[in-house]
Amino acid sequence: MAALAGQQNSDLYESTVVNKGVPKVHAQDVYGKVRYIAASFDSGTDTLGTTALLKMFQLPKGAKVIDMALTSSDLGDSGDLDVGWGASTETDEDGTVLEAANPDGFWADLDVNAAALERTRLASSADGFHKRFNAAVDVEITVPEATDAAGKILLECWYIVE
Repeated sequence: MAALAGQQNSDLYESTVVNKGVPKVHAQDVYGKVRYIAASFDSGTDTLGTTALLKMFQLPKGAKVIDMALTSSDLGDSGDLDVGWGASTETDEDGTVLEAANPDGFWADLDVNAAALERTRLASSADGFHKRFNAAVDVEITVPEATDAAGKILLECWYIVE
């Protein structure tokens, strides 16, 4: 393995500046419009059980998630959340869904029992980070470990379309 030295160019810089051509990256990544969506859920006086499924919002076909943030009140002495997406309803010609479900594609076992979460950001290692969706999907929260306190959850998403 060699150590890089001197100027190194990204694929975008190489194709648009050095070669003055058409970008070799998806047009959405260069000229896409950033959208913001936020959804909140208030459990009122109820706790979240392990069969709870919170449908937060729908990402449109072609959306590329660039960031997410989750804010939650302290939901007691127990409780974890998974945040991901359900399978798309759109299928290919063979009847296979275009986007398979990934119930923890954004966060797995997010701890909401030790303290409140304040805009916990999406990790770059998450399956959904910089993912371009081939079909519309519902963003969902599931509860692998029940909470023992009521509270509020805010889920924010920044994504690119068009």
